[in-house]
Amino acid sequence: MEMRANHEISAPTAEFSWHAPVMIQRTGHVRTILRRLRSFPVIVILGPRQIGKTTLAQQVAKAHRGAAHRPDLENPADLNRLM
Repeated sequence: MEMRANHEISAPTAEFSWHAPVMIQRTGHVRTILRRLRSFPVIVILGPRQIGKTTLAQQVAKAHRGAAHRPDLENPADLNRLM
């Protein structure tokens, strides 16, 4: 910011460039989960918010030859099914 003689503050100008989000392909993770699905009928993907758990689950579901269900533990109906 710049101080002018009359003590007005001018905000700096910035140019922003918006790019379309790119989906990260996690082929190694997908392969590992598909391999584990041969031994275990249920796989849980845990982690903090916004790190790609749903995207990874979608990639696994697309690559999996069997049925796939992705419950949302914030949805009361899905949560009750697990109780």
